[in-house]
Amino acid sequence: MLITQDVLYVPEGAVVKVEQIPPRLTETTLSSKNKTVDERSILVVRVVALDGKTTATEAELSDRIFGTHGDPHTVTSQFSACSNGQQVFVPAPDREDNIITDGVVTATFPFNITGLSGRRAKNLASAELERMGIKETDYRHFMYCVPQGVKPFIAFSSGNPGSGEYSVYYDYKCKHSVTGMHELGHYLGLGHSGSGASTYGDTSCSMGYDSKYEEKKCYNG
Repeated sequence: MLITQDVLYVPEGAVVKVEQIPPRLTETTLSSKNKTVDERSILVVRVVALDGKTTATEAELSDRIFGTHGDPHTVTSQFSACSNGQQVFVPAPDREDNIITDGVVTATFPFNITGLSGRRAKNLASAELERMGIKETDYRHFMYCVPQGVKPFIAFSSGNPGSGEYSVYYDYKCKHSVTGMHELGHYLGLGHSGSGASTYGDTSCSMGYDSKYEEKKCYNG
């Protein structure tokens, strides 16, 4: 056989067998074949009381947490980026009665919220959700956004690391991706980033001290 200028000349009487060569099994294809994706649903709860309401609307919360309206830097997008697409948080599915839209529900209760603790406000919202037919066992994680007026705090999650099914945020902190990464990190079993007296000392990690600025942080080993 002779090949010239991309033309194959086959001698008369010769037999040519054509086979497809399989693609090389590179490191990239190996890692993608073995990749395990952990997908978990989140329901964001926007709390409304007689004397106050969460500042962000349902649409704003959905966009800042899930990117449903085009926000490029969100809590869920940062999780996906930090885990190489292996840890995925998705919005709770819509309900036919329109109570839940784009992963967000509003819980309205007939009480004043001023002076309450964040945990008490969360419990009142949780009770209202049950009245609406939503239990905390229905989704993998609940993010409660409580209005200003409660006793000041930043955020907290339930139980010990790895056992929590909900996290609670002080109003605008619900839109803060670093805060969401921190509290959901507890949910996944991570402790604070620091040691000794400086429990939150490593600010280069999402499990360190919460920054007031919007930053792209992952987790340190």
